[in-house]
Amino acid sequence: MVPVLLKSGDSIESLKPIPIRSEDEFKQLIAKLLETHYQSILPEYSSDTKPLIIREFDTPSGRIDFLVLNSSAKEIYLLEVKKEDNYRVAAGQLFDYIAGIRSMPISDLIEALHRKAVYEDLTSILKEAKIILVAIMPEIGDRFRAVLDYLNDVNIKIYGIEIKKYATAGGAEFISVDVYPDPERPRTSRKVIQVDKKFDAAMTKLREIIEKRLKIKDIVYYKTVKDLRLSRAGSNLVLARIYPRKKDMSMLFRLFCKDESGYRVQCFEIRVKVDDILGETRRLEELIAKIKQAYEKLYISY
Repeated sequence: MVPVLLKSGDSIESLKPIPIRSEDEFKQLIAKLLETHYQSILPEYSSDTKPLIIREFDTPSGRIDFLVLNSSAKEIYLLEVKKEDNYRVAAGQLFDYIAGIRSMPISDLIEALHRKAVYEDLTSILKEAKIILVAIMPEIGDRFRAVLDYLNDVNIKIYGIEIKKYATAGGAEFISVDVYPDPERPRTSRKVIQVDKKFDAAMTKLREIIEKRLKIKDIVYYKTVKDLRLSRAGSNLVLARIYPRKKDMSMLFRLFCKDESGYRVQCFEIRVKVDDILGETRRLEELIAKIKQAYEKLYISY
């Protein structure tokens, strides 16, 4: 986890992460933010008109955590809040809800919204409304970001919002909000890092060794723009970031765990040469041991 620092005068304070204990607590926080700072968690919201916010809105597909109507811009936001690392469930529920809303007779939708506020031209607003999907979680990892990128590439408006809480020494709380993808800074490239084939061969063999020796069959290896990575299939959390160095054909592994607050932090760092993996040297044994510890602390123990 990236350290969060607070500067006050000449002093700089490191803020302590506050765990989100339950999904109900998380939803209460989102409700408060929607009431006081709605533009911070409603991507693309540009209207000066305060939105209509409905909590636990019923549809034929289930109950949406939050439905938000921006009547002046003719936008409907569907917000799903998840405390746990389960982006597939969050995204799946959002698609289920949008299908449920689309299947509702417009008269039923109008009646439900009119219970909260009166609009003169609600029929026109709903017929033309753009629906924007938002999944809110304590961490938006690589796999979910890749899913969000793809869905936006095919013109499905969906965002992930990462919200974390921190405490100052004086007891005040600091809330960070990170929206992905940034609506004001669209992606310009889909390229990934290019590496020597030996690095790919070493990573492929490492994944096979992890599966054989540790009996862990859900590890996936992939590349990003800046580095190589390992994670658990279907998980939102990155297990390892790997930085290849060509001059000595080595790789720096930074392995991640969860701390007592439930936040992902770096717990191990080890540099291993490609030949250590391909030749299965003692250095590889050290790496495998650290991967096992990190995997258990990140995905199982907490």
